[in-house]
Amino acid sequence: MLLTEKHLITKFHSEWKIVDELCYKSKNLYNYSNYLIRKYFEESGKYLYYNLLEKELKTSSHETYTNLPNNTSQQILLVIDRNFRSFFQSLRSWKKKIKLNLKGVHSLQNINIKSKEEI
Repeated sequence: MLLTEKHLITKFHSEWKIVDELCYKSKNLYNYSNYLIRKYFEESGKYLYYNLLEKELKTSSHETYTNLPNNTSQQILLVIDRNFRSFFQSLRSWKKKIKLNLKGVHSLQNINIKSKEEI
């Protein structure tokens, strides 16, 4: 049995500002990582993997990476890596389906479709 605990933090909660600030910084890191991955892919045609992305952010000491605790930053980078891998896998499977459908298009051209006037 899995137990979960749920915390509702409203604007009137004493720790609201801290949580809001951490969420803001997390969003910034996610968006910046997304930008770097897309830019690298457009320039080289290759995917920027988690290890290379983390290494680049660590060496450049970019503020979006260093403003958060290390574990949090690493987890955000792992999430975006997982999201992009899923996207590329979906893209590959979509392309396979398109190829299969295009093979069937030629056989559909031989079908005679009657207009309303002929019926």
